[in-house]
Amino acid sequence: MPAEIVRQRVGNEVWKRYFKFCAIRNPYDKTVSHFWWQLPHEKRAEFRSADFSVVRAAFSAWASPGSFPLDQQVFMIGREVAVDGFIRYECLRTDMEQVCIRLGIPWSPGRLGQYKAEFRVRKEHFSEYYDHRSEELVRSSYSWELANFPYRCEA
Repeated sequence: MPAEIVRQRVGNEVWKRYFKFCAIRNPYDKTVSHFWWQLPHEKRAEFRSADFSVVRAAFSAWASPGSFPLDQQVFMIGREVAVDGFIRYECLRTDMEQVCIRLGIPWSPGRLGQYKAEFRVRKEHFSEYYDHRSEELVRSSYSWELANFPYRCEA
């Protein structure tokens, strides 16, 4: 839900008092993950055993700003960061532990599930999907994330 709507629903007093955080992920990895998630089951099954050049070409054809999972509205209101902290997807366990410590909540790493793992049926590193055009599209679509976190399109 967009941060602005959350703020409207809970009111300014609660908004100011609560610790607000959200997850953030390397945009290059997130985009490849989204590519796999949105594929029809039949295409995913076909790509499982296809030569990777076929998968890479399909990703390149799919890649456009309208297909990317843009979510800045979740952690920004206008051009301002609206949350107090970020949990980095690649550091999920350690960052969640820090949030729990901050909030005085017992840390139970076993409660973290793994979701949607069955959609990405290939093991190639996300950086292998990109050509110059698709890498530039991600760079321009996620400029804030790339300027504020050490994310790159490399293994």
